[in-house]
Amino acid sequence: MPTWTKEQSDAIYKSGKNIIVSAGAGSGKTAVLTTRVLQKIENGIHVNELLILTFTKAAASEMKERIRKKLKKNTNLKSELSLLDTAYVTTFDSFSLSIVKKYHYLLNVSSNLKITDETMIEILRKDVLRKVLDQFYLEEDVKFLRLINEFCVKDDHEIYDSLLSISKILEKDFTKLERLDHFQKFYFNTLKIEECLNEFEQLILKKQVDLKEKVRELERIAPKSYISKIYDNLNSLLSVSRLDDFVSVKSSKLPPLPKNSEEELKETKEELNNTLKELKSLLDYGSKEQLKKDLFQLEEYVEVFVSILKAYFQEFERQKQEKNYYDFNDIAFLALNLLKHNEDVCEEIKNSFKEI
Repeated sequence: MPTWTKEQSDAIYKSGKNIIVSAGAGSGKTAVLTTRVLQKIENGIHVNELLILTFTKAAASEMKERIRKKLKKNTNLKSELSLLDTAYVTTFDSFSLSIVKKYHYLLNVSSNLKITDETMIEILRKDVLRKVLDQFYLEEDVKFLRLINEFCVKDDHEIYDSLLSISKILEKDFTKLERLDHFQKFYFNTLKIEECLNEFEQLILKKQVDLKEKVRELERIAPKSYISKIYDNLNSLLSVSRLDDFVSVKSSKLPPLPKNSEEELKETKEELNNTLKELKSLLDYGSKEQLKKDLFQLEEYVEVFVSILKAYFQEFERQKQEKNYYDFNDIAFLALNLLKHNEDVCEEIKNSFKEI
């Protein structure tokens, strides 16, 4: 028997509460979990009453084999071997799929559903989004046309690509439609805008700290006369602390290096110059009041984006169901929906396991 540390022993034997184990690769997490499983079985819980989930098929396979080996070594537990192959030692995705298939009739989906190739789903994404945009053109939606006129030149590819990119991120969110419904109210209010502007100001101050550090690095190797010029040119930028003050002194520049400067000095000055450019790029948006005004003016365009995305997701989901196209995210959402709206299913699944 291995000698367990106190933390490993806690992870094996503690019961009746949720346990989180955080440990690096090769530290024995799988061995600890396998021993916990065996300990549960020795205390009268059958292996198929444990739900053991992993992220990869390889990890699930390794876990199952380790449990099998331990069961074979204990003659009193050999009856559990016949239960192991039907036990849920599997991935999160496989478990979700098994639930959806079992209760498919409650979800109005086929029991035969399969994971669709990502290429097919990507083709469908693009096709649906294009059709949704075409519909907005046909309806001559005033706000939509204003968005297109404001941000597009020859075509709408940039808007299209932005919407596609946002939709892919939102696809992973179970509450995406609810979030879209409340997006404007949540972000376009004075309190939230002020909070965003304060965060932006903090980002500028952090970049100012980076600039000071680069100046100190240059100070180690540059002639004093050159450092004096640096401070003359950058002092205003290095000493201010409010966004509006930063904007008023953003024209600060670095003086040219002395002739025949060494390579190290040139490289360090270039790093300082890059940091200065990064800071100045954050000041291109103008004063705090101007920023606030610009952000509120964006609300109309955001409203259009939200409308397009809601129409897109409704049509995308409809077509996926019609074509029987599903990815692992869809399966997870179906499983969550099943449990959210069917208390009897929740109870049935809950009562079939003693521990996860």
